Amino acid sequence: MDELTKTKVNNLIALRQLITQVLTVLTGGLVGVFLMPNTAFKIFLLIFGIYFTAKLIATLANTITELNSYLYSNKRKGGKI
Repeated sequence: MDELTKTKVNNLIALRQLITQVLTVLTGGLVGVFLMPNTAFKIFLLIFGIYFTAKLIATLANTITELNSYLYSNKRKGGKI
């Protein structure tokens, strides 16, 4: 594996970890919003939070797919990671 590919894989791993951490914090915030009294602001925060949670899940899935394509395409060629 060349140096550019190693750097790309390391960046994708770091991005995956960062997105997972942000997703955890956002999910915890959504659980906290459920404890608020029923107001229009609560509904706004729930819609906003659910939207961004869905976007982060999609981004995480794309990152994992791209990372797997780098790792497994190299294994098929007989290279070492």
